[in-house]
Amino acid sequence: DLNVYSGFGFFPLPHIYFISAFGGPDGRTAIQGLPHRALSCAEAHASEQANLKGEPRGCQTTLEEKRMAKKPEEKTEAAKAGNGAQPSLNVLTQYVKDLSFESPGAPQSLRGRSEAPAININVNVNANPLGDTDYDVVLTLNAKAEAEGKVLFNVELVYGGVFRVAGFPQEHMLPVLFIECPRLLFPFARQVIADTTRAGGFPPLMIDPIDFARMFQQRVAEEQAKGQVQVS
Repeated sequence: DLNVYSGFGFFPLPHIYFISAFGGPDGRTAIQGLPHRALSCAEAHASEQANLKGEPRGCQTTLEEKRMAKKPEEKTEAAKAGNGAQPSLNVLTQYVKDLSFESPGAPQSLRGRSEAPAININVNVNANPLGDTDYDVVLTLNAKAEAEGKVLFNVELVYGGVFRVAGFPQEHMLPVLFIECPRLLFPFARQVIADTTRAGGFPPLMIDPIDFARMFQQRVAEEQAKGQVQVS
């Protein structure tokens, strides 16, 4: 199904500064966590006296401290706005959900043949959300081989993967899920099919690369055509 998904943004955690004053071994005052110069004892005393009188502190370091203290807030606001978010696509796990192999004519169907059998392959892709950024993408491959009107073998594999998708715009979510994700799963599913047919006594079936982008475009075109028919 194509009617699943919504886009999500990725917000990096803001940098947090812990600010505290302490006295160094040389009798100078410094600000921990902020990169600015230390105050001498005289400057620190003058600044403290100004605070007691209610006068503004005339130390340049104090202004620098205030300026630096605003940076975490600015970064937090930028993070909330989604600035600097990097799109990411990660495979969390891959698994065989279902695998079946049938060879109804064995062992007679295993004999050598002068002509290659006709092989019909069907491919399907589905995706379901598991959370805010996690999706279960399932690739289904079905291959049926026939010769002289009889089925030599029929193999079906449902191969899945859990993907973490973050930072992509809404309009890119469907192409990522239905093109990029199955493209990553296909080589592993292809190998499972090859190993299964070989274990069944046949030459390993090596499925040609699949154009998932074209499949997705055809699916979208079909959905749009259905929508136009329903409207009319």
